[in-house]
Amino acid sequence: MKQLLFTLLLALVQAASAQTLRLQGPETLPAGQAFSLQLWLDEPFAGRAADEELLFFGLSLQSSGLRFVGFEPAAGWQDDSPWLGEQRIGASRFPGLPNQGQASEALGWLHFEALGPGALGLSLSSGAADPNLGLGYWQGGSLAAQVQWQGAALPVPGSLALVLVAGLAAVGRWQRRLG
Repeated sequence: MKQLLFTLLLALVQAASAQTLRLQGPETLPAGQAFSLQLWLDEPFAGRAADEELLFFGLSLQSSGLRFVGFEPAAGWQDDSPWLGEQRIGASRFPGLPNQGQASEALGWLHFEALGPGALGLSLSSGAADPNLGLGYWQGGSLAAQVQWQGAALPVPGSLALVLVAGLAAVGRWQRRLG
């Protein structure tokens, strides 16, 4: 009986936290290029009441190989990022986003610049410690959320040729000194 109760509670918790963040954008791009990632919330109302509303979202941003340029919320959302602090994004809407059985909802666009060739990484997350972060629902409180994205910045062909020419010139000078 205890095992059945535990399994039932686990299933209820999983159903209640079916909301999933997703980042959509390029996976490879030239180094130094500006690009955007679109932030989506899949199944925003899974396991929630029919009259539920999503009021806000807030996420902490950690990146590697990227320069964060800015955040642009989707239509209907107000940008709260300036009040959340550095390396944080968020938006709110009043009245909230109503539950209309939607499969996904666009939340906004994050704008970046790839700093140089190599691996790129981005992690957006919220913790239970900060009430301004997460997914904030009218009736259901706030849920923690997270998403990760990985990409690669490729050397620009022109700069690759420049590096090759400079390398050959250095080898030529080095051989003259030896000979």
